Amino acid sequence: MNKRRVALVMMIFGLSLASCKSNSGHIIAKIGKEIITEATFDKRLASMPREYRNYARIPSGRKQLIDAIVREAIVVEAAKKAGVDKKKEYKNSVKNFKLKQQNQFVEYKNGLLVETYVKDVHKKFC
Repeated sequence: MNKRRVALVMMIFGLSLASCKSNSGHIIAKIGKEIITEATFDKRLASMPREYRNYARIPSGRKQLIDAIVREAIVVEAAKKAGVDKKKEYKNSVKNFKLKQQNQFVEYKNGLLVETYVKDVHKKFC
């Protein structure tokens, strides 16, 4: 078995389910140093379509979502250990995404200012 497979198997076996509290609430799982809490679960759940949120509120759906979050955390940890986050292509993509988000935020703020101003002027004169 090669070193990467051994590392992945060790990470999987390093996964420990816990029933204790953290500052972010009840801990659902721990993968290496990564802790998955109820708050993490709730945040992920809130970003999903309503139908999936309803499904994830039943025990089997909840387990499926937790399993997906755990698998993602394992792969993220493996990617970091492999140095993917240090690659130029990755860094450039993150930088470009951040700039795009910042530009969208500025556009949103300006649009909201215009919309609010127009409403205020409309109320004043109508």
